[in-house]
Amino acid sequence: MDEVYFEIDLKGNLTYCNPALCKLSGYSSDELMGKNNREYASPESAQRMYKIYNKVYRTGEPAQITDYEVFYKNGNPAFLEVSAYLIKDNEGNPVGFRGVGRDVTERKAIENKLRESEERFRKLNEASFGGVFIHDKGRIIECNSEMTKI
Repeated sequence: MDEVYFEIDLKGNLTYCNPALCKLSGYSSDELMGKNNREYASPESAQRMYKIYNKVYRTGEPAQITDYEVFYKNGNPAFLEVSAYLIKDNEGNPVGFRGVGRDVTERKAIENKLRESEERFRKLNEASFGGVFIHDKGRIIECNSEMTKI
């Protein structure tokens, strides 16, 4: 499968991963085994993941993580979308976590470019000395402050 699958112990150490994670990250399976998320995530992201996984541990409820920032073996940053679940033993005691995820780095880059473009448009629109508006069949749906003065 193209999606990443992984299992970690309660301390956050990787105990299993599928080949998709190796391919994506650039690490071999041997290199990844036992690696803690603090080793490949930014300090802020690792701290945030600790809080999220702690909540999964306490509640047993799965978590949807939409912006998990990690660094691949080549040093490039990447963003993952992950669904994380608690693993319990036969007696119902928590023993670790499993997750499924995908790389959303390209999508995040496109979203950021769109946000920046919208911000540039907004600033340009507001800086205009003339009234500017956008309409849909004669109904004004967007205008700058100069247009409101007119």
